[in-house]
Amino acid sequence: MNTIQEILELHGFDSVEDMPISYEIKLEVDGFMPLVIEKVDAHRLSVAHYYEQNGDLMRDPEIVFDTQVWVAVEYRQDPFVYQRDEGGLVDATAFALDTWDDDLERQGFVEAAREAAPASPAQEVVA
Repeated sequence: MNTIQEILELHGFDSVEDMPISYEIKLEVDGFMPLVIEKVDAHRLSVAHYYEQNGDLMRDPEIVFDTQVWVAVEYRQDPFVYQRDEGGLVDATAFALDTWDDDLERQGFVEAAREAAPASPAQEVVA
């Protein structure tokens, strides 16, 4: 996920391991659902688009990656699709690498990250 790694670097993180657990980056681009990147565990990163329906946040989609090997281990597209496989989800990984990664850059999320990145990224992180 080159686009996600670039966004992390723009926010001062050389790798997911440098991020504190629960740290999130939220990016907004006109015409698209917000993108949220959140470290959810030591080697797990959630990347998701969210929208609101009847007061609930819905994922469209959310992919949780094992960042040691950048393999999707969880895929959710609310309200009906949920898949999880610690061994890796082949279709979700292929979608993320072949389609979503390019889409996020083309849609302007890297540029949004440049604009939103703190002047001193290291100072933004509070342990």
